[in-house]
Amino acid sequence: MVKPTEQTRTEKFFDYNDCVEYLEEKYNCNLRRFEGIHQDYWHYVIDLVEPDRGSFFYMDNGWFDDAGMEEWQRQITEWFLEEFGEGYSRSIRFWVDW
Repeated sequence: MVKPTEQTRTEKFFDYNDCVEYLEEKYNCNLRRFEGIHQDYWHYVIDLVEPDRGSFFYMDNGWFDDAGMEEWQRQITEWFLEEFGEGYSRSIRFWVDW
């Protein structure tokens, strides 16, 4: 029997905060106070995927299955998927830390 050895696997990812800055500049908005009122997209993200500090999470087309998604959340999610998504599901792997 051969003992397994430690392996290294490298995966691509986006820094969530860098992507937020990019979208805010491109669309001239603030995702923490969307449309000038206190609608914080980050709170939507943490309610949906509950990321830990210093962790990865995924965003893909499946997010649109959330029955409670509001129109402004749908718009921002679409921006992320259009800009950074890959493949049929437009999956994005994000790193997030705060």
